[in-house]
Amino acid sequence: MENWWINQIFYLSIHTTSYSDSGDGYGEWRSYCLRMVCNSKTLHIVREEQGNFTFPYTTYSNSNTSY
Repeated sequence: MENWWINQIFYLSIHTTSYSDSGDGYGEWRSYCLRMVCNSKTLHIVREEQGNFTFPYTTYSNSNTSY
């Protein structure tokens, strides 16, 4: 008797968008789009950015975190 294997196809897609501006709804703005697409063998992560709003901060650091 032969063994028969069934290949399972796995596909997952996640898409999220973030929007930033100075809070008044006018002037410069920035939009980020993050997409993750996964199939049975690969994971693709795509980050797209539009606009020219400059964030009021440069980095984030949490030095009080212990693991």
